[in-house]
Amino acid sequence: ADIEADRTALILRPTPPFNTIPPEICEAALTRDFPADVRGTLRAIQDRRFSNLHNKRKQTHMTVKRGALRHLALTGTTPDHFWGMRPFTPQERVRWLERLLGEHLTNPFFHLHILRDDSVVSDLEFSWYEGVGLLNVPGNSTYDLAAGHAEALITNPTVVNRFHDFYLKQLVMSSCYAESAVSEILHITIEAFLSGDMSRAVDVEPLEEAIDDLCDEIEKRQVERLRHRQGNITQNFVFSDLITNLERISDHCSNIALAQLRLETGEFDTHSYEDKLIKTDEYFRQKYVAFRKEYAL
Repeated sequence: ADIEADRTALILRPTPPFNTIPPEICEAALTRDFPADVRGTLRAIQDRRFSNLHNKRKQTHMTVKRGALRHLALTGTTPDHFWGMRPFTPQERVRWLERLLGEHLTNPFFHLHILRDDSVVSDLEFSWYEGVGLLNVPGNSTYDLAAGHAEALITNPTVVNRFHDFYLKQLVMSSCYAESAVSEILHITIEAFLSGDMSRAVDVEPLEEAIDDLCDEIEKRQVERLRHRQGNITQNFVFSDLITNLERISDHCSNIALAQLRLETGEFDTHSYEDKLIKTDEYFRQKYVAFRKEYAL
């Protein structure tokens, strides 16, 4: 808990770490075999870690893996599970992930990012802590010291600074505008689908078009950076994966909204309806221009 206390943190791992779990959920998941005399100590540590994460006024960026999140949602287990824990119940998973999403949407100091499953960095577990160093934790560990569990704290300034710059300048800064746009298109799509509000559904397609153009512009800027030898090939692969993932999310949102609109209008040819919307609809053009202005680089 001390290494995290009131520090800027950059987290890269498959699933959200234990300090994002509400303490009462973490405690409830302990099995009967877990020593009773240690239970209270673990709860106190979890209280401190959880409170620090949500109340500190220092930035926390957390990058997790899409496939691992899906596995958590389906099974209730994470790479952090150890011998003394049962899987989280469906209700516990919902409460945990809803709280995490709420923090991402409302806490200006907390940022959640999602990597594609095939990203070259998605299986690594590193935590950068301001003024401390870079902590490496082995993946899928049982946290049993007798079984060889070990963690490494890297303090070499060159390594620590390079990880910091790579994380913020490549993984976060270059895609932050596209990420905000994708967050909005997700909200609009979900709202329109749940409420059946066609006036919200029609906003999805111009935003999806704006996101496609935005991602193209971001990729062109990345090519220019590489031409000037800023960054490296490995970082570029990671960056391209992130941009592709954002584009796919917006494409899926577009398909859902178009399906709603086609049902409403009786138009069954998706592509012709989409083309007609883009080429002839004045509202579409106005919203597209507004979105491009709002998310301009």
